[in-house]
Amino acid sequence: MTTMPVLEWILDKHTPIPIDRFGADHWSTFAYVETRAVDRKGYLGHDHMRCSARLHPELYALKNPYSSSDGGRYPTKIKAARNDDGSWGAEALQAHDDYSCLSDCIAAGLLVADMPIAAGQTWQTATGDYITPKMVGSGAVSDPDRITPRDRKRLMGAARWRLTPLGVAVASQLRQHHAEGGAWHDFVPDMAKARRDAA
Repeated sequence: MTTMPVLEWILDKHTPIPIDRFGADHWSTFAYVETRAVDRKGYLGHDHMRCSARLHPELYALKNPYSSSDGGRYPTKIKAARNDDGSWGAEALQAHDDYSCLSDCIAAGLLVADMPIAAGQTWQTATGDYITPKMVGSGAVSDPDRITPRDRKRLMGAARWRLTPLGVAVASQLRQHHAEGGAWHDFVPDMAKARRDAA
């Protein structure tokens, strides 16, 4: 009997950016995932993601070619040292896009990506829908018995995202910060409070 593969989100190879260095791109991407979890069952709208065609070609292929540019041209901004006025400086991180930010959020314990699951000779999303070519790019994905590394990366496009209890607590702080006029880049979560709230 063949063991069906259990898929996991493929984390970027870079050392994860620690949460205290998250800047505008990390926090705005995290907030976007929260809205998708609330409004779209946790499925991303890939046209809204800043995606590097070099880093994530399988995910880049899911974008509308007529309305999307290569996000690899735009580095991720992370926190640097504080400025004299108390605001945070920014450092540009090359070879890092919104999907890289998602990997960092997974490493920080804020997000979980529920990958598609094997269903006989095909694949289903975490909510039970059958995978369609639109979800994973052109062409069919190999059946679970013959899945390839490229198929695994393509199936990442059909991942369902959800917030962990810690992620929910941090998202609450982020919403309050932003509602009070705070900039994404300047948000610094109170992790001790978030862990208490998540417990």
